[in-house]
Amino acid sequence: FSFTFCFVSVIIVFSTSKTLRIRDDATEVAGGPTLKNERMSNLFRAVAEATEEAILNSMFQAKTVTGRTGHTVQALPLERVIELIK
Repeated sequence: FSFTFCFVSVIIVFSTSKTLRIRDDATEVAGGPTLKNERMSNLFRAVAEATEEAILNSMFQAKTVTGRTGHTVQALPLERVIELIK
């Protein structure tokens, strides 16, 4: 039997450094595409929504666990959480 893994990496870098600023008419920087300022608000909105979704997914998937020292952390009461976020 075999396993196949596929890793996809996306790197987004932001900087306010004057030495790294690009001209408004630039289409590529260091071999990669650029994103114009007028399109940034959509990017930030998408990042915020993806982050919120990841947090909610981790909260809803969490199970009650007990550590090796006997300390127990309870899972969230899902019905109550759903009421609160509506």
